[in-house]
Amino acid sequence: MGIFNYVSELSGCDKPFVARIKLNENVDIEKGEIVYFIEENHRATTVKSMSDSIAGVCAKTYKSNASDLIPSYGLGMIDVIVSPNALYRTPACVIEDSVGGQSKAVMTGHDNITEKDTEGYVGSKLILKEKGENSTNPNAVGTVFNITGTNVVNNIIGLTTDKNVYSCKGDKYIFVPQYGFDLLYLKNANTLDIQFEGDGDFMVVDADETGYTVKIKNVK
Repeated sequence: MGIFNYVSELSGCDKPFVARIKLNENVDIEKGEIVYFIEENHRATTVKSMSDSIAGVCAKTYKSNASDLIPSYGLGMIDVIVSPNALYRTPACVIEDSVGGQSKAVMTGHDNITEKDTEGYVGSKLILKEKGENSTNPNAVGTVFNITGTNVVNNIIGLTTDKNVYSCKGDKYIFVPQYGFDLLYLKNANTLDIQFEGDGDFMVVDADETGYTVKIKNVK
């Protein structure tokens, strides 16, 4: 889920502002990858651990080796979409039930949920994508479940649903957040994951089973 495809600006304009930024390390970077900004030297990196500040999204694929055909390769500079109101399309997150055994909850195996996060999930949806090898889940693939809250069973976090899930370990669900959902974050570089505590890196402005349209929060 690491690629972010530019859609437009919030205003409807389809021309993003692109800045050329020097790389901290001369490595290959694909178009659509998240780029971080290092305050100390004003350089860009794809390594999240070096900075929590997001510079933006790589506008053009860059190769670290020089090329006679593409003069920009090998120079250690990349084009980055730095528009603070840019919208991007990403694939949808898939949640796998890691425990099973719940009648009205999908057990995700994450922890550290807070009261604030509970409110954030209510109103979002889960869509049954596929069943595990030994699943006895009677629901058909494609069944939609509304998230009504969260629960905790043996320190495992569950997303409570409005109808019987009869959850089984290995069942997979597409997570479809509601407008304004902001608990998605990059757990690792360019890996969109679900955050269960605190604010995330993105705000969802549109979502369905095929993917999300998101705005990066606090672009540097």
